[in-house]
Amino acid sequence: MTNLCVKGLDESLIEADLHLIFRKYGEIKSVKVARDAKTSKSLGYGFVWFADEFGCREAIKASTNLSLVKSATVGYNCEYY
Repeated sequence: MTNLCVKGLDESLIEADLHLIFRKYGEIKSVKVARDAKTSKSLGYGFVWFADEFGCREAIKASTNLSLVKSATVGYNCEYY
């Protein structure tokens, strides 16, 4: 799997939203929005795990056109698990 980190998320976004946004770029294995352990409030970043590096790279190419409510930054770790 290839891990994509998305920062600057609006606190209203949930895992299902990230899945809907990124699924067009490739097969998604898992999605996680980082949350505060006590309040469950979003910490403004999350992760999308693609089945392969291709989907991750396609998402990064398209990241300048993504609308994530706030200005989001998309980064990645191209290590394949």
